[in-house]
Amino acid sequence: MEIPCLIQKNFQTTIDSINREASSIISMTRQWQEFGGHYDSFVKSMDERYNQLSCIEDGIKDQIEELKKREEKLRVQEEAITKRSEELDRKEEELNSNFKSAKSQYEQWLKKLDAEEIRFSENHAKLQTMAREIQERDDKFLEFYFGKPHVPVFDEDNETPSTRSKSKTLIQSGLIEDLIDKDRRLQAIKHVFEFNLGDKFSPADLIQDHLRYIRRSAKFYKEKDAGLSNQIVTITKEIADLKAVIKCIQIHKLEDEIPLDKIENSIRKREETKIGLVKLGPCTRSKAKLDQLEQERIKKRLRSI
Repeated sequence: MEIPCLIQKNFQTTIDSINREASSIISMTRQWQEFGGHYDSFVKSMDERYNQLSCIEDGIKDQIEELKKREEKLRVQEEAITKRSEELDRKEEELNSNFKSAKSQYEQWLKKLDAEEIRFSENHAKLQTMAREIQERDDKFLEFYFGKPHVPVFDEDNETPSTRSKSKTLIQSGLIEDLIDKDRRLQAIKHVFEFNLGDKFSPADLIQDHLRYIRRSAKFYKEKDAGLSNQIVTITKEIADLKAVIKCIQIHKLEDEIPLDKIENSIRKREETKIGLVKLGPCTRSKAKLDQLEQERIKKRLRSI
């Protein structure tokens, strides 16, 4: 009886062990199923993330292509701006050359006028001497004829005024008017003080006219081309022109007639606008080029005063 009981007990123990192993296997199977579900969810999430990244990458590629197109467009505009700047520089050099030629011709005219004045003075002195001699003979004749001294009609202090100063003023005024007609009012102001013609040409009025010309010119170029680079170049030129006006006012001490506050505020507003436009530009090289053009333009404007 003991052996069957022992066998039965061992058998029962084996069955319990098998049941425990089976339960463990079932538990592991469930864990693997849960892990498989998590893995599938992870794979699905990674696929979705991959698709999102692919879309973002495609968008970045499209943006890069768009930026390349915009950079190419800006490069073309830069070349056009550079050509226009070179053309303006050539015109400015031509105007400076014409002005130097006119000034040289003006100096030659002054020399001729000096020579004419000397010859005129000599002839005038000779005429005065002859007039005195004739007057003396007439006085002697009248005194002999009437028997009393005759009051002379010739006045030694009555001299014919020289025309040199008048001609010189006309030539100087012509040069200044020519500069004004060519919208080079700052140089005209310089010669107004040099020739002492402030009573004929008001420096304050010339500066106000020049400020209006700067605004008209900037508005014209902004409306002509609404491109970003052209707007930046136009504002840069406007800032350089306004700084040149301030320097002209300071050099000739016109602060009482034309306050600098309004002009300085205009410069600050335009600089803020320029900074905002530059931030919109995608090309750093373009910004560096524009900054270089701005510095060159400012230097030329300041040298021309």
